[in-house]
Amino acid sequence: RRAEVCVEVATPGAGIVAQLQLAPSDTVRVLKTRLATMTGVPVEQQHLCEGTSVLDDAWCIGVNCKSEHEKVVVQMIRMRRQWALSGSSDFTLRLWDTVQGKTVRVLPGHKSWVQCVAVDWARSRAVSASDDFMLHIWDLSSGKITGTLRGHAASVHCVAADWSEDCIISGSYDRTLRLWSLLSCEPSRQALCGHTGR
Repeated sequence: RRAEVCVEVATPGAGIVAQLQLAPSDTVRVLKTRLATMTGVPVEQQHLCEGTSVLDDAWCIGVNCKSEHEKVVVQMIRMRRQWALSGSSDFTLRLWDTVQGKTVRVLPGHKSWVQCVAVDWARSRAVSASDDFMLHIWDLSSGKITGTLRGHAASVHCVAADWSEDCIISGSYDRTLRLWSLLSCEPSRQALCGHTGR
């Protein structure tokens, strides 16, 4: 009986991305868990194929190996979820699965209409702006507020983010723009004033 099975994992366009030693009784689910640690691709986004067959999570890795030196070669295709985030007059945000057409999570927290959102899908975070004069930073994985930005004196109607620099800019009916640090949840400079109308 083989002690270990060599598994090579390839992706379209990148070739071999991982080589692992697994027990013959280990399942595809075990392989996906190891790959998530090695490659950063979440388990739920991994689709593993051998030839033209999609591998079931319960399939044992070593079941088709006929010799001591035979490798198992699988192809990993990453299928990201197609999500959308919306804000509403019901004071909540909703995270949507656009393929299923269903709400994944409702995010309560604002005290008035949510006017706009900006999303960092790569790091599962977002910022929302509201008529309650505040902006909230969200962890979309947990649905929790991780920070609140206070400083505007009227409804906040627009927001944009430079996620790589951890900064955002917001525009309000108080006729100002404000630059914020997402790390400190504080303004990164004084408000930008000059507009005389909304």
